[in-house]
Amino acid sequence: MNEQEALWQGQFGDQYLDRNIVDPVLRQPFWNLIANSTGAATALEVGCSRGHNLLALKAAGVRTAIGIDINERAVWESRAKGLLVMRGNALMAALFGPAFDLVFTVGVLIHISPEEIHSSMAAIAAGSKRFVLSVEYEADHETEVEYRGQKLALWKRSYGMMYRQRGFKVVDFGDLKKEDGFDDCRYWLMERT
Repeated sequence: MNEQEALWQGQFGDQYLDRNIVDPVLRQPFWNLIANSTGAATALEVGCSRGHNLLALKAAGVRTAIGIDINERAVWESRAKGLLVMRGNALMAALFGPAFDLVFTVGVLIHISPEEIHSSMAAIAAGSKRFVLSVEYEADHETEVEYRGQKLALWKRSYGMMYRQRGFKVVDFGDLKKEDGFDDCRYWLMERT
């Protein structure tokens, strides 16, 4: 277990859950757009937290929406909502092989260290038959940002470019705001070439 995983598995991760209450109704239009754009019947979210994005995808017509999260409490809260969620990190996505139409992260890649980001993104890509989606903070160059008093806990990067280097092309991208139910961030919907 690395330093970031230990951070999110423990009290810091539980405090995140307490602070971040998501209104899935605000996010529903975005997930409707993603479901319609991809036609995905199956999806895997890496870092699913309480499962609010998975519930929205299911409401948008995605038949099978499964999650992975490193925080035990997040896993149990998701399961209490009837979701299939496993405890683990991003590397688990590769264990499925290319099994999902869509594999995605929302505010997760930003918390993966420079030493682990390439293997994590490779595992996410390996789990996808066709599409990957990243909803993350963006920067042209990797930039570390102190997060709630923690160093080595958040990095902004150009995730779309990083997936392009893995053989994906950009299908759609844009900015999401508070009124969309997200922090100010960028999304990249990528398709395997």
